[in-house]
Amino acid sequence: MDKAERIYQELLQEKTGIWYISDGYGSKIMIKVPSSILKAIIKGCKIELAFGLDDNIFHIGMKIYDDPINFITLTSAQKNIDEHFSIAKIMQLDKVQIQLYNELCACQCFGDIILTTKNKNDILCLLGNPKRLFTGLIDERIHHSADNFQFSLGLDIPTKHRTFTKIETLVIETKIKNLQTMNNAFVEDSGLVSTDVSDPDEGTLLEKEVFVVLRSLFGSNIHHSPQIAIKTPKQRELIDILAYSDYGVFLIESKALGIINSNDVRNMDRKVKGLQKQIEKGINQIVGAYKKISENERIYTDSGENVEFNRTLPPCGIVLVSELLPFGKWDHLLQKLLIAMSDNGIMIHIMDMNELMQFIGHSKNDKDLFDYYLMERIQSFVENPSILRETKFIKGE
Repeated sequence: MDKAERIYQELLQEKTGIWYISDGYGSKIMIKVPSSILKAIIKGCKIELAFGLDDNIFHIGMKIYDDPINFITLTSAQKNIDEHFSIAKIMQLDKVQIQLYNELCACQCFGDIILTTKNKNDILCLLGNPKRLFTGLIDERIHHSADNFQFSLGLDIPTKHRTFTKIETLVIETKIKNLQTMNNAFVEDSGLVSTDVSDPDEGTLLEKEVFVVLRSLFGSNIHHSPQIAIKTPKQRELIDILAYSDYGVFLIESKALGIINSNDVRNMDRKVKGLQKQIEKGINQIVGAYKKISENERIYTDSGENVEFNRTLPPCGIVLVSELLPFGKWDHLLQKLLIAMSDNGIMIHIMDMNELMQFIGHSKNDKDLFDYYLMERIQSFVENPSILRETKFIKGE
């Protein structure tokens, strides 16, 4: 596998990541984070680059202060010789382009990072001779070294039964200048679907992104913003996204965190409460949509065409948020979710965009496999009810 293919595969598989790249096409830094984090970067939140050396193992990282206390940190152990040489090359440049990707693995915005001469020299001194640095496969030693790096950055390490060693680190505050957002266009049967991460209508943006990625599974059996008739000449939306297969009906309601239009700096407690309120609203909307389906209410596409599907199939709802925040108390919302599922005979998942992309990626363009994975997830949920879940796909033999 060549370097370009390796980086592309890592970009697809990793939830978050940071890459320093220098090749025949130029030099750049790439980062992948959830859209909610990208929006905080666009608004100008504080950013720090981090580097560490543990014996001959070199580490890179980035701190993104979307929240002043519970900020996000990206870390990675360098394991390929070209990665070491790329950093050495980039640190000799006056400026380097940074490209920012979200869950769709599409570049959403780009800009320039400019480091002082001292900063660059400090990084090069820490790096040393690239040929002497570790290259090879990730093993237990590398995992332990990665923990040492995070420990040295002052981050909490979940592993309790292990001692950590402080290693030499560098943390450098930087800014992204000349930031420009991309207008990404995706070709659909009905035309082009355009997305821009800086779009102030964040709810519609998330709907578009979900529709684009699910279209690869459901083809023509998916509808964005289907409508139902009411007593007046007007119509109203049934649900954000309706999809169906031979085995189930899928009702997806998306809820964005609302960052672009936020003028205040909300603490984590307010963020979590706002997120929980949105999720509760999404649960109620899914239940309401399923009732309309059960009552044989007529459903139309946004262009006015009648939508026909088997309404007796098992219903599966998904409340999709841009990011599930692992803070605060969730017991009250869990109770409401369980009651809604039990009283209405519907399976409802609460997940974020990162997890949805995992399910779509492992479904390999097969909507029935997607359905199967969701059934496995709901079974796991019933056995151990929790809003905050972590899905791991294990490769078979």
